[in-house]
Amino acid sequence: IPKLDGVDPDDAFSSIPYEKGSSFLFYLEGLVGGAEKFEKFFRAYVENFSGKTLVTDDFKDFFLTFFQKEVADGVFKEVDWEGWLYKPGMPPVKPAFDASSVDACTQLALRWGEASNDFSSFSKSDLASFTSNQIVEFLDQLLLQESVPCQKLEALQKAYDLATSGNAEIRFRWLQLGVRAAWEPSYAPSIAFLLDQGRMKFVRPLYRSMFKQPACRQRAVKAFEENRNFYHPIASNMIVKDLQDA
Repeated sequence: IPKLDGVDPDDAFSSIPYEKGSSFLFYLEGLVGGAEKFEKFFRAYVENFSGKTLVTDDFKDFFLTFFQKEVADGVFKEVDWEGWLYKPGMPPVKPAFDASSVDACTQLALRWGEASNDFSSFSKSDLASFTSNQIVEFLDQLLLQESVPCQKLEALQKAYDLATSGNAEIRFRWLQLGVRAAWEPSYAPSIAFLLDQGRMKFVRPLYRSMFKQPACRQRAVKAFEENRNFYHPIASNMIVKDLQDA
């Protein structure tokens, strides 16, 4: 939980509380006996706090009270509440997630990472069994690699035609790969995407990437200045900050 004393919440926004928070809830779910029991708690939690303001301790107290008679004594003594909620870094306990769907994405990303000049082994069938979330994970893993060269991006497009995806999560990551590599064919579609999407989770990172690329910086600045009112005022102000920091 980030400390927000004297901090604009928009400046502190991060996906980390979401990811770490979901892992924590999954961990607690396992301690109480599984999803069915945990969902009963969630229903009671929503009903109890509906329309009210609450803090983290309210959640903790309600959780412990709800399961006081439901689980064996001492089960919650092992929970490192301080570590989970307030300390930076990895979670105190690594949840036992089923990683089989991620493993397929990792294997494909590694194949692309190792490929150099011959891309003939790749085809649309590579993604035939992938869900949209798996394609997103595959692209996320490519984004973690050093800048994917333009030659490889052309091969990716030829194999998978990612540029025409109707899924905003997929298209956003594909455009990020292109802009980061200074791949000219990604510039115009990126501008079109920025003028179609108003969600800050998409527009801020993509604008930041374009602001940092000399070849497309002015194009991105011009698009933003001409369409600034298209965005929510908070998003607009944050993009201005990004431009100043670029």
